[in-house]
Amino acid sequence: MGQHSLQVRFRLRPPAVAILLPVVAAFVVTACLARDDIDLAQVYDVRLGGDTTAFTSNRSAFEMSARNLTTELRRTFEVGDSFFNQNWVAAPASTEARDGLGPTHNALSCSSCHTLDGRGKPPDDADDPERGLLLRLSVPDGKGGFMDEPTYGGQLQDRSIHSVPVEGRMIIVYRVITGQYPDGTEYTLREPAYDIGELAFGPLREDVRISPRVAPAVVGMGLLEAIPEERILALADADDADGDGISGRPNYVLDVRSGEQALGRFGWKANQPTVEQQSAGAFLGDIGVTSSLFSEENCPPVQ
Repeated sequence: MGQHSLQVRFRLRPPAVAILLPVVAAFVVTACLARDDIDLAQVYDVRLGGDTTAFTSNRSAFEMSARNLTTELRRTFEVGDSFFNQNWVAAPASTEARDGLGPTHNALSCSSCHTLDGRGKPPDDADDPERGLLLRLSVPDGKGGFMDEPTYGGQLQDRSIHSVPVEGRMIIVYRVITGQYPDGTEYTLREPAYDIGELAFGPLREDVRISPRVAPAVVGMGLLEAIPEERILALADADDADGDGISGRPNYVLDVRSGEQALGRFGWKANQPTVEQQSAGAFLGDIGVTSSLFSEENCPPVQ
């Protein structure tokens, strides 16, 4: 009977892709596997989220709250979940808790893109009504960085409320790529190219950069926010001093509420410091809803 050692290691590379499950502590599980029918539950704790772990096999797995919430916190979760799933409408409206949509936007609700709290699905073409993809816009700021495109802002809004023109229309053109695997099996790939047409407020700046973004999963954001900053910085290893080929560079961004620089944790490029600011920014950019953090309408001066 042989003895086998099972080693599992997880590392976080700051700035992290915000919606990845935030497992950062390295851990080692060593077990003597003496029988083929050994119960793995005896080897390690299958509750990867500890007391927060939920066991389910249905399509709503990402929608569930942490299992150790109190009754009061469970009610808070359900209220927040309703804001995530229900459609917003233009103001004024009979429903004062769900009005304020637009004037331009990308979707009517968060769940329109983050399907069942999971990732969005890229459209098959520009006419596919499937939500889940948007186009970020930026131009060089002349200081080595980037800023929002002056006329259309930080992202293209291809929907709008009544009497307001949409900013433009997303254009997707696919190039078909064919090839063969080493064993001779043929494959076909589609490479997308993105452009914007039917612009309502004049041309984009010539040096504009277009970045397609598919809505990420949102499960685990609270756990990521709970990781101490010191732990993230300790794991950054910007120069790969330990030689494991993994390194990261912390991204410091403006915390709108405090007015100070803070460690970025959320968004594709860790450009938001807190769940609150990430959510408020998405409400403004994607749905057009203002808040105490972002009180100005999402309308560049030209519009």
